[in-house]
Amino acid sequence: ALGASDPWASAFAAMYIAEVRIWERIRNQSMLCSTMQSRLKGDEDGLLAYAPVTASDYNTARLGVRSVALSSGKEYQATTSPAELRALAVVVTCSVDAALCPDFERGVGFTVRLSPFDLPPVEMKVSTTTTADITFQLVGHDPDNYVGHLLASSNEDAIKFELLDVPTSQCGHLYTTADASFRIPDLAVRQQYNLPPTVIDTPGLRFKPFEGASAAEKVAMGGHCKAVIRYRALDSLGLYSNFSAAVELRVWRPGVQLLAVEALDPSSVGAQRLLRLSFSSETSAVAADVRNLLQISGGSWGSSPITERWVNESRTLLLQLGPGTAQNGPVLVPGATRFKVNPAVSLRTKSDSNSAPCSSLSPPLMGSFVTAACLPGSVFNPTSGVCSACSEGTFWSLSSLGATCQPCPGGRFAPSQSSFSCLGCERGRYMPKNYTNRSACLVATPGTFVGVANATHAEPCLKGAFTNRTGKHECAACPSHAECHFPGNSGSRVVAEAGYFQAPDGSFRRCRVPEACPGRGVCAEGSKDSTLGCYPCKPGWTRSVGALLHDSRKCTKCPTEEIANVIVTVVVVASALLVIYVTRLNIAAARHKSCLHAFILKLLLGHLFMMNVFTMLEDWELEPGFGITAHALRKGMVWILTWDGMLPLQFIPLECMSANSDAAGVGRLWEALGVAVAC
Repeated sequence: ALGASDPWASAFAAMYIAEVRIWERIRNQSMLCSTMQSRLKGDEDGLLAYAPVTASDYNTARLGVRSVALSSGKEYQATTSPAELRALAVVVTCSVDAALCPDFERGVGFTVRLSPFDLPPVEMKVSTTTTADITFQLVGHDPDNYVGHLLASSNEDAIKFELLDVPTSQCGHLYTTADASFRIPDLAVRQQYNLPPTVIDTPGLRFKPFEGASAAEKVAMGGHCKAVIRYRALDSLGLYSNFSAAVELRVWRPGVQLLAVEALDPSSVGAQRLLRLSFSSETSAVAADVRNLLQISGGSWGSSPITERWVNESRTLLLQLGPGTAQNGPVLVPGATRFKVNPAVSLRTKSDSNSAPCSSLSPPLMGSFVTAACLPGSVFNPTSGVCSACSEGTFWSLSSLGATCQPCPGGRFAPSQSSFSCLGCERGRYMPKNYTNRSACLVATPGTFVGVANATHAEPCLKGAFTNRTGKHECAACPSHAECHFPGNSGSRVVAEAGYFQAPDGSFRRCRVPEACPGRGVCAEGSKDSTLGCYPCKPGWTRSVGALLHDSRKCTKCPTEEIANVIVTVVVVASALLVIYVTRLNIAAARHKSCLHAFILKLLLGHLFMMNVFTMLEDWELEPGFGITAHALRKGMVWILTWDGMLPLQFIPLECMSANSDAAGVGRLWEALGVAVAC
């Protein structure tokens, strides 16, 4: 037994045990002095066993137990190859008759001396953003107040810190707070210049994020990084702590900030109390109890219910405060109460888990619960969290329940925002009940009319009346020779009846060929252009075939090229024979007075030729003077007045021949016309 005068003595030495060493040889005074004030490594020459007292051993001894098993004992096995240290069980036991161990006043017992440092048992965590430096303190102290193995004052030992591992330059640079110019080298620099770990005298450190990173490296890291600072403590005698401590350092991307908190009355009549919290950007909108999410200074939440809702793409948090009482209601004072986001809730930038948790403190509460949140003409929008003007088609209304935007009733409209009343629709316009868009009255469509103001619907035109324009307040009578109501049309369009057409000036006239106008603005087969009475023929159709009744016949399909050539031949030959006959009569009349009738015939033919102009008249031009005989009269003039000594080309379908003939056919046509002129 240590400290006893003999193995059975009852008095033992009162002592502190810092460590247990067993050597294989006797050590002289110089050897003892060289290591008595510092810890061993455990592999010194001649050392058989080594058991330093650790923090756990010290804590066990402080419980007042009679024995402590040292947890870090090691045995040096020199007989193995290679030699190695193995675990060794060393148990320190106090006096068997001590009432309580240790008992130094009686000079009996023992206590173990802790390794001279108490370091944090778990990692410390500090964080910052890419835009801000951060300072923090390393933790370590000597609770036993010993310098070496001797009793000292009540002051703790002066401790230094050895930095075993620091962040890389890409994540940032580490400085001491005592000397802002001293940058602590990272592992890469230490290896490059063969430097030992840095030892600093003060615990304060400053970290500057991304100071050593290039722009490309910063982008590659995504604007965030994570590093661990590992260190151990040593006292003034150079004794190291038995274990190291760590500081987890996290560089976040800048997170959201709480910009303002406003007290609102969205009802405008003091019926509601609302808090609107505005953040700097879209948030992760965490679902957390409000009392845990927000910490209050200068006020209290009380115990009344609070309803939360994230709006405006999670940029705004609306808190609806329950009615509460004087005892359990919230106490919030505008201009004094402030709100702080609890960082433990981890409210971050939306979809960015590497952004810094929001922990900002708001400015003092703004607004008031007794002042309307919105100006007249606008109401509070619970979706966006801001006031919205009453839209077009609605008007602002204030009741005991609060301000609302009401839709305009039937027959009325609101053309602008923030209207306080609706306007009535004038005649020719209307507004149905329950119509979606009430910003402008609907216009009466063709075939309908609105005869009164503030109407909710339009009336259709009755049979025999029409209106082909919009916005009419009455219908007009259907014109003569026109139709206003027929299948597919109920007074919105006026069309000509059969045998008539509508001229460009809007009047209705009889068609030159009634059969070509079946009515309702369409033309018979082969005819075109209803505004000209369907008189022109479509390509491939003609009225020339059949000769004299050109203007009275419907369009017919053009004859074939062979038939057209026969017609040309007959007309040319007949005209030539007539010319020969009239010429012989003229010669005979010049020789014999008895043949004067030939000159009379020539004069008659010339007169008839002058009268040929009357063949240009149409049936409808003769009807006012000749009535039902106009058609027969025009036919007679065509038959009598169109044949003279000249070639009657109306018999020849020229438009068909010129449109359908090829180059050879055109040549034959000009040949025929040349013969006719020569005759």
